[in-house]
Amino acid sequence: MNKPSIYAYTDSLEYLKDWFEYQKAHSDYFSFASFSRKASFKSRSFIQLVLKDERKISSKSVFQMISGLGLQGKEAHFFEALVDFRQAKTNEEKSLHWQKIRKLGKSSPQAKLRAQEFDFFKEWYLAPLREVVCNYNFEDNFANLASMLVPRITLSQAQSGFEILTNLKLIQKSENGLWEHSNQHIQASSLTQSLAVRQFQKENNRLAEQSLDRFKRTERNISTITLGTNPVGFQALNELIKEFQENVVKIVEENEGAEQVMQLNVQLFPVSKSWKNIPKEK
Repeated sequence: MNKPSIYAYTDSLEYLKDWFEYQKAHSDYFSFASFSRKASFKSRSFIQLVLKDERKISSKSVFQMISGLGLQGKEAHFFEALVDFRQAKTNEEKSLHWQKIRKLGKSSPQAKLRAQEFDFFKEWYLAPLREVVCNYNFEDNFANLASMLVPRITLSQAQSGFEILTNLKLIQKSENGLWEHSNQHIQASSLTQSLAVRQFQKENNRLAEQSLDRFKRTERNISTITLGTNPVGFQALNELIKEFQENVVKIVEENEGAEQVMQLNVQLFPVSKSWKNIPKEK
């Protein structure tokens, strides 16, 4: 195991776990007690609780942690930003701390790769761009590639999007020289993926709203059902949606010769409060 680089992480807890594992494997003198003394922690149990995700890192203890880890300069600020990102309570706070992480790590190839993983989940056009690239020979004409998406993306977005797809190894050259899907999977942390997917879903809901005016009824299928149910019915509907999604994937896999990229959104959410436990007025 190589010494962990702080810039390869988007989760402070994952970094700490790997850092402690590395130290234990490469030093006979390293222990929780020795680290606690170096970081000026009164009890060695603190770091053990942190590693179990049972204790948060306070604004004071983060500097003690940085001292124990031996981080300096930008690396120290990067770790502090990771801690703030992990412990942020709202998505707005997480977004602010994520922007700080990106800024601090912009000169690191490892941090840039983590940021591009985030972008793939976040930006609505990257998934359809991948499908277009793998099914349509755009002959390295990025203006042409940009015009293939609806709504049309910019030339810069097409170029940077293609760079992200190649950097993440999500596409590869086939034997005939054309681009095709690879078997590569993105290993983004649950923290960044959750934030990015939420933004991705918001963007696709926005596109769905715009599609009402952008496309003819014969070119789209949008329907709504308002219904009353209970927890048992809700669970049954979720199972039905899951089965439906699996069937969609099966149909697409069996239907060769794609000619267009389409977006399918499925939503099921409350539009009222539950009245079961509301006390009746006397």
